[in-house]
Amino acid sequence: MSRYTFEFKLEAVRMVTMEHRTVHEVARVLGVHISSLQTWLKLYRYHGESGLEKQSGEFIKNYNGEFMVHAIEDMYRHSLSYREAAAKHGIRSHAVLARWEKIYKERGRDYLLTYKPARRGRKKKNPNLSQVVYDSVIEENKRLKMEVEYLKKLSALTQKRD
Repeated sequence: MSRYTFEFKLEAVRMVTMEHRTVHEVARVLGVHISSLQTWLKLYRYHGESGLEKQSGEFIKNYNGEFMVHAIEDMYRHSLSYREAAAKHGIRSHAVLARWEKIYKERGRDYLLTYKPARRGRKKKNPNLSQVVYDSVIEENKRLKMEVEYLKKLSALTQKRD
């Protein structure tokens, strides 16, 4: 769930757009970070009120190469900032665009068209090990880590005494 409600975001945007107050002033008065307010303003600019309703989980999560190239080239064509381009294209984080741009500049358009980022997630258990062997390896690993910590502390204490 979003930290701020749709109504709160809309009121913040209206304070800037309708009341002509500065972003810094509204952020200070409402107790929000300036970058959050700037993001809401950009979402509102590109998508209207519906842009403020999006929860973080509603943004596109899997991007294909064509989409990445289109977003980067559109950003260049229209001189958009990372945040503006992210808001315009429904990308969850402006940092994602920075990563794509780096790849685009270093490796070229064709590489980005075929680029597939590595999946980050929980490491899978080794399917070749039985559960019992797996559990015993995990327990041994924990025990060895504790032993290393103990030896480090012992070494530190002996050095203090000398």
